[in-house]
Amino acid sequence: MAAFTSMRKSRAQPCPIEMRLLEPTMNVSVNISEEFAGSLIGDLNLRRGVIVSAENSSSGYALNALVPAANMSDYNNDLRLMTKFQGEHTMVYDHHAPVPGELNDDPDIFPPAVGMRA
Repeated sequence: MAAFTSMRKSRAQPCPIEMRLLEPTMNVSVNISEEFAGSLIGDLNLRRGVIVSAENSSSGYALNALVPAANMSDYNNDLRLMTKFQGEHTMVYDHHAPVPGELNDDPDIFPPAVGMRA
């Protein structure tokens, strides 16, 4: 609760140093058949992903993307449903990146914890 209050107070006051929230970004490699490439690229874009490379390989289509970790929950099930259980992926931590402006400027991004008692 103290962290929430101090964060809210510090964001309300002008500060000479720009304060930015950072989020972990994952390097995602996906191997799929070429027929599912369009829907997979669209799904990664919806998850705020940046496609790094896309190329044909001997086993199908290989995609590499940088995607925020918060948007990758339950990706395994979504990928299997999109590709009819033919797609496979690997996820590895890559770096921390600033949260985009529309999310970073939201004062309610740090909601108070439920069930905490003083």
